[in-house]
Amino acid sequence: MTDDHEPDEWTVLKPVDDPDGTEPEGRGRHPRPCNLEFTKDEMTRLSRLAAVDGCTEKRITWNPDFAAWAMRQIKRGRRPSEVFRAAGVGPEVIGSKRVERCCARWRKREAEENKGEAA
Repeated sequence: MTDDHEPDEWTVLKPVDDPDGTEPEGRGRHPRPCNLEFTKDEMTRLSRLAAVDGCTEKRITWNPDFAAWAMRQIKRGRRPSEVFRAAGVGPEVIGSKRVERCCARWRKREAEENKGEAA
């Protein structure tokens, strides 16, 4: 798939069965408080998202394909919160600081990779 035809939305859920069909309650549009550990239900929900490879009480391991897609979307002018929401992990789910820090870390990594390629 070329960048010109890249989808605006990330595939939200991994193909995992949800036997009881329950989803934890969301926080609406309010950002998650800083330094609040994820509950067991939140970790389960996050782990089922295609953008997430794993989750503990304090950390999220992101799918590298999601990180690359997110950075392309941000470069095209989408706000980071919109990009993360499209993947089911907006600031109301993971916190605005986490969104901000992920983007900063991915930008830094991308700059270092580009710097290495230029050398």
